[in-house]
Amino acid sequence: MRAEIEIGGKGFGRVVLDGNDVSNGVRALQISSAVGEVPRLELDVVVVEDLRFDGEVRVVIPDATRETLEALGWTPPAAD
Repeated sequence: MRAEIEIGGKGFGRVVLDGNDVSNGVRALQISSAVGEVPRLELDVVVVEDLRFDGEVRVVIPDATRETLEALGWTPPAAD
């Protein structure tokens, strides 16, 4: 996967994966590299971590989160 990363002041910047700007769905990132290996990019994406609810709901994934997940290879479930 090709990544383009720009980091500006105060942690703001851009993250582009295979031509898809996923910046709005990224909370943090880390890059590591070792001799002879492809650099490793670890992304902390914006996801609700703890939620409790007992009842019927309609699940909606924000566009920025969906675009980030799809750029990483996720396939959304078929629409009902």
